[in-house]
Amino acid sequence: MHRVNFVSCMLLLSPFLGCAQMKDSPCATVKAPIQVNSGATLYPVFGTDAIKAAVEAVSRQIMSQGNTSLSGLTSSGTGAGLKTAKANGKNPSADDITALETYVRDDVVPTMKQHPTCNFTVAAAGSPYVGIEKLFLRKNGDRQFPIVGIVNTGLADANAHIAIHQTLDDIPHSNDTVDTILGPNQRRTISLTEANLPIPEIDSGKTVLRIVIDISYPLESGATPVLHREAWRFDHTSKEFYSSPLK
Repeated sequence: MHRVNFVSCMLLLSPFLGCAQMKDSPCATVKAPIQVNSGATLYPVFGTDAIKAAVEAVSRQIMSQGNTSLSGLTSSGTGAGLKTAKANGKNPSADDITALETYVRDDVVPTMKQHPTCNFTVAAAGSPYVGIEKLFLRKNGDRQFPIVGIVNTGLADANAHIAIHQTLDDIPHSNDTVDTILGPNQRRTISLTEANLPIPEIDSGKTVLRIVIDISYPLESGATPVLHREAWRFDHTSKEFYSSPLK
C-alpha cells in the first residue's frame, strides 16, 4: 500500500509561517515563507504552549469538519490559547487577547484551511527567545525553596544573564544571578536553595512571596542585549505562582 508523506509545517511566531516540502506530500506546492506580522509579540504574553493549543484547536476543527467558518475557527483557537495561557499563570490583557484573535483569524486559519493535510507544529522566532517556563516551590525535608524553569524557545543559541529577585511583602529578601548558554529549545532549572524563606507565613498568606526575574541576552553577536522582565506572585490558596503586574 502506498503511504503518503506528510510535510511538517512550522508556525514561526515571528515573522514567517512556512512549510518544508517533501516528495509526494500534499503540501509540496506550498510557497514558503508566507509573511506573518503579529506572531513575534504573542510569545512573551501567552507562551509557546498557548500558541500551540490555539493551532491544535483550529486543526482539530478543520480535520473533524465541524464548525469551519472563519468566526468559529477563530473563536475555537483563541479560546484554547487563552485557556492554556491562564492555566500557565499568564495574565493577558484585553488588547493581548485581541492580538491573539487577530493572529488566529488572519494568519493561522487561512493557511491551515488552504493546507489542511499539513502537520503544523509550533516554534518560536528564528532569533533566540528566553523566558520563564515554570516557577514553583519544591519540598526538601521540612523546607521548601523556589525552582525557576528557564527555556529558550527560539531557533538560535542564547547567552543569557539571569537575575532573580525575591521579595517578602515587597521588601527585598534575596538576589541570585546566573549566566548560562541555552541552545534552541533547551531548558534549565535554577534552584534558589539559599533563600531561607519563612514558608509557614507564606503558606498561610500572612507573608507575600514575589519573584521578579530579569533576563538579558543579545539577539545576535555584538548586538545590544534585550532585557526581558517577569514578575510572579505565590498564591497561598492554590500553592502556585501566577504572573504578577510589574511595579
